[in-house]
Amino acid sequence: MGKEDGFKTQKRVSTSASSGVLPTTIATPGGRKPPRGNKQIKKTFSNAKMTILCGLVTILVLRGTIGVNFGKSDADAVNQNLVEETNRLLAEIRSDSDPTDPNDPPDSDLDLNATYTLGPKITNWDQQRATWLAQNQDFPSSVAGKPRVLLLTGSPPKPCDNPIGDHYLLKSVKNKIDYCRIHGIEIVYNMAHLDKELAGYWAKLPMLRRLMLSHPEIEWIWWMDSDALFTDMVFEIPLSKYEDHNMVIHGYPDLLYDQKSWIALNTGSFLFRNCQWSLDLLDAWAPMGPKGPIREEAGKVLTAYLKGRPAFEADDQSALIYLLLSEKDKWMGKVFVENQYYLHGFWEGLVDRYEEMMDKYHPGLGDERWPFVTHFVGCKPCGSYADYAVERCLKSMERAYNFADNQVLKLYGFGHRGLLSPKIKRIRNETTSPLKFVNRFDIRRTAPLKIEARS
Repeated sequence: MGKEDGFKTQKRVSTSASSGVLPTTIATPGGRKPPRGNKQIKKTFSNAKMTILCGLVTILVLRGTIGVNFGKSDADAVNQNLVEETNRLLAEIRSDSDPTDPNDPPDSDLDLNATYTLGPKITNWDQQRATWLAQNQDFPSSVAGKPRVLLLTGSPPKPCDNPIGDHYLLKSVKNKIDYCRIHGIEIVYNMAHLDKELAGYWAKLPMLRRLMLSHPEIEWIWWMDSDALFTDMVFEIPLSKYEDHNMVIHGYPDLLYDQKSWIALNTGSFLFRNCQWSLDLLDAWAPMGPKGPIREEAGKVLTAYLKGRPAFEADDQSALIYLLLSEKDKWMGKVFVENQYYLHGFWEGLVDRYEEMMDKYHPGLGDERWPFVTHFVGCKPCGSYADYAVERCLKSMERAYNFADNQVLKLYGFGHRGLLSPKIKRIRNETTSPLKFVNRFDIRRTAPLKIEARS
């Protein structure tokens, strides 16, 4: 990418967090570019840093455990949840680290004195988009009274380290295609790094921007991690609820505003409106993302500013929280922090309760009774590293997939023999009046009824 795509590089980044202003500079001797150095030495230092990070995580876990044993129940439960969420996020970030491939070309030399951008600055996108929509009425921004939505997800361009990981990525995308087909949502599955400086967990940003500009007919772009599954195939996001907002993200306002916690929001599943505000936010969000010295120095700023954040390189989630808090008046008025349903639901507390959910509740609720999204943070079936045992992760993913797939197969008269079985069984017999089952079991018909009842 680089020069051919017109991408520029990041201004130097300051390590001062006390001003509460988005960092823009990073000190280098004499303003010169840092030397490349030996790749093996860099890898050694990275391993050392990871060892230190693991030690910090261990301390956090021990502190949380001690608190649970001897503190008061309500406070301890909250503290333990915070410790567990911190560990999960660290596991996800660590497993998303950019791999080192000896066949890759040498790392690019970023000009740290130049401005890094995702692309040319656009200032009149709302006007351009409105004009385009008026001239292309065959591509409306809403269909049947509902805003047009595009789901964006993806995976690395190379095969998984473990072959079974590719199988579960296939199941994950099949799950998303099923949901999108049922609810009239378009889907893009990306396997390309559009900007080599924004790889790993930052790779979503350039793709979001490109899709906005290439699909002006799309009203909402919805990012979802590849390790997240839809587990309520009936529930629909109540988009009318967000008419005055441009971003919808799962999180907790008390952790965000009162504690400035680095785990207050989760960027594994969020929605962006296709508008100028979103482009501006991406422009402000991306500068801490280029790998190497920029990302490392920005990480120091984030650790100093956000409560409970260990010392490691900048991640997209911490950077977003920092940006929203340090420039609250500019951004937060258009951000909806959602926790009334599971736009992001952590898998460990959900997958063992599926049988209970099936006994007591029904699809269409989207919350703890029947989770909308189950997110397998820390598993990473495609990578060589995971924070949880591989067998446990794969077993849990199989249960979640089959739990969701049963809701799709029900229309056709079938279901899985068990939540751990890929085999299916007939759950009703054929009749001479098949349409009565379509009217009864087609979740395309029941979804709007469930949402109206829920609201």
